[in-house]
Amino acid sequence: MVEDPYADEDFERLDSDRGHVVTTPDGVPLTVREAGPVGAPVTVVFAHGFCLRMGAFHFQRMRLGEHWGSKVRMVFYDQRGHGQSGEAAPQTYTLTQLGQDLETVLRATAPRGPIVLVGHSMGGMTVLSHARQFPEHYGQRIVGPRSSPRPPKG
Repeated sequence: MVEDPYADEDFERLDSDRGHVVTTPDGVPLTVREAGPVGAPVTVVFAHGFCLRMGAFHFQRMRLGEHWGSKVRMVFYDQRGHGQSGEAAPQTYTLTQLGQDLETVLRATAPRGPIVLVGHSMGGMTVLSHARQFPEHYGQRIVGPRSSPRPPKG
């Protein structure tokens, strides 16, 4: 019999991080969790994939939290209709809307300082949608992922 290497892993760890709800302009409550100091010099925001939830980033949260310590604040959120976030009207499940939802999360959780965005699958498309709609944020506040070979200013 094969032993489960993750039998002792606490997969509910994200649920004990600082949590709150961010409401989108169209009224959808998005559940957000934060780890790391509020005043950290960099904020990393994670957007999960289709049919997943923020818990999909469990191992990243654990290992990067250990690695970065107080240097980075990590923000995780459940995209509309996923995990603990609210459902929305079917016609609002678009990449354009997901990019706008990400902007709402960024304004509420990271109003200052540099930001790095991490997206998995649909979360990657969410980040690209955000970049298309809010290009002025990239290269200044949003320093990763890079969409051009230029290094960030400053």
